[in-house]
Amino acid sequence: MDLEKVVELAKNVNGLEYYYLSKNKLSIEISNKAINNITNVLNEGYAFRLLNDRKMGFSSSNVMGGHNSAYVQALKLSQNGIPINMKFAKNTGQINDREGANEQILNLDINGLLMVGNNVLNSIYKNKNLKIRIEKEIIKRKVINSNLVDCNSEKAIIKIYLTNIQEGNRDDTLHTKHFYGNSLETLSNFIDKFNLQMDMPVKKESITEGIYDVIFSPSALFPIILSFAEYFNSKKVLSKSSKLFNNKMNINLDKKFNLYDDPLLDISPYKEKFDDEGIKTMKNTLIENGEIRSYYSDLLSLAKFNLNNSTGNGIRRRGYKSMPTPNFINLSIGSGDKGKDDYIRGVRQGIYIDRLMITDDLLIKNGILNGNVDLAYKIENGELTRKINKISIKTDIFNFFNDIEFSLEKELLFGCVYIPYTFKPKFKVYCK
Repeated sequence: MDLEKVVELAKNVNGLEYYYLSKNKLSIEISNKAINNITNVLNEGYAFRLLNDRKMGFSSSNVMGGHNSAYVQALKLSQNGIPINMKFAKNTGQINDREGANEQILNLDINGLLMVGNNVLNSIYKNKNLKIRIEKEIIKRKVINSNLVDCNSEKAIIKIYLTNIQEGNRDDTLHTKHFYGNSLETLSNFIDKFNLQMDMPVKKESITEGIYDVIFSPSALFPIILSFAEYFNSKKVLSKSSKLFNNKMNINLDKKFNLYDDPLLDISPYKEKFDDEGIKTMKNTLIENGEIRSYYSDLLSLAKFNLNNSTGNGIRRRGYKSMPTPNFINLSIGSGDKGKDDYIRGVRQGIYIDRLMITDDLLIKNGILNGNVDLAYKIENGELTRKINKISIKTDIFNFFNDIEFSLEKELLFGCVYIPYTFKPKFKVYCK
C-alpha cells in the first residue's frame, strides 16, 4: 500500500489512515553450552482507520493481499460509529527513518547469534548453569494517510536474556537480566553488571520492621515509575481521573525530580521520529524541578474533548490489531550529581532494594503503592553485607517522589525506560 492508493481510497470518505507493522524475530536459546531452541517468526499485518460523516471505522488484517476487503470492512463499521470531531495527522510530510537499522545486527544469522551468545557466556567468570536467549528483531512500520503523510521506519534490535539456573534447593536464582540495544558496542557494560550481581552477598538474615535509609536500584524503581507514568495519560488527565492533575490534591514533588518522555533518546533502540498516527515526535517535559508541566496524548483522546495538537504519543500497544492509545515512548528521569556508590557509602544502617514486585493494581489506581521486595541487601557502614528476607513496602506513590535523590548514573531497562538509582531517606519498610 502506497500514498497514491491511500489517497484514491479516501475519495469517498472524510479521511483515511493506513498502518503497517512487521516484526521478524530470529532467536536462539543456549544452556549448558548446548542449543536448546531456535525460532524464526514473522508477524505482519495492517489496519485502516477512516472517518465517514465524522464517524470512525477501524479494521485490521494479516492477509497481505486483502487491503480492499479490510477497507470495506472499516467503511461498514463506520456507519455505526460514534460521531467524533477528529482529523488525522497532517503537516508531517514524508519521513524515511532507518537510523535504528544497524547493519551489524541486520546481518546476524543463526551462526552470528550463536557466536554472540557464546561470547557473552565466556565473559561471565562464574558461568556455571547459565541459560541465555539471544534474539534479533527487525521492526518495520508504515503510516500513510489522506493528508499526504507518508512515514516509514526500520530498526534492528538485539535482545539478550541471561539467567542462572537454580541448583537443588538453593535459593539463589537470579531473575533474568536483559539487554536491549541497536548495537553490540554497549554489551560489555551489561556483562560487567551481571558479573557484579554474581558477586553480591548470598547469606541471608531477617530485619525488624522500621524506618531505614533505602536505595532503590533502577530495576526496583522500574515498576514504580511505570505506575506513576500512567497518571500522565491524556485519557485520565482530560477525564479528570488522574489524581496528579487534580487541583484539590496536595501533591508535593521533590524539586530534584525531572521526568521526560523522550522519543528521540539516542541510547534507546526504540528511538522514534513519528508515532503510530504519523505525528512527529519530540521530547516532552512531564515534570520540571518538581512541577508538573505536561502530559502525553494521542489524536483520539484529544478529539473527545475537542482538542488537537497531539504530543506524538499515539501508540498501538497490541500492534496493528489495535487502535492508537496514549503511551510514553522513552521514559527518562533526570540524573543527580552523586554516584550510586557514594550513596551506599553514606548509609550507616539501611537497605538496598534491587527487585520489587507491585502487588495490587487497584491500589495503584488510588495512589497507594504496595510492593513485595524480591531481592534486597542490608547496608551496614557503607557496605552491602547480607541478603534480606521477606520485606515489603507500602507508600503513597505521589509522596514517594518527595524527599528523594537520584544518582548520577542511569540504566536503560527494556530499551525504553532510562532511570537512575534512587535514595529515599527515612523510608518505612515492612516485614512479611
